[in-house]
Amino acid sequence: MLTMTAATYIISQGIVENMKMEALKIAELYEGSIKIEINTSKGQELAKVNITEYNL
Repeated sequence: MLTMTAATYIISQGIVENMKMEALKIAELYEGSIKIEINTSKGQELAKVNITEYNL
């Protein structure tokens, strides 16, 4: 069985690209700025996504 890290899974499944597109959709709703962080744990199939809105 192949062991896949969260980062490998995210990249191989194109989730990062999907998040970029979702970020652009979300950004259109706000007048400020948003920041999206994707944190992965090596050796675990976990990914934590944080979305922060900055009102400028």
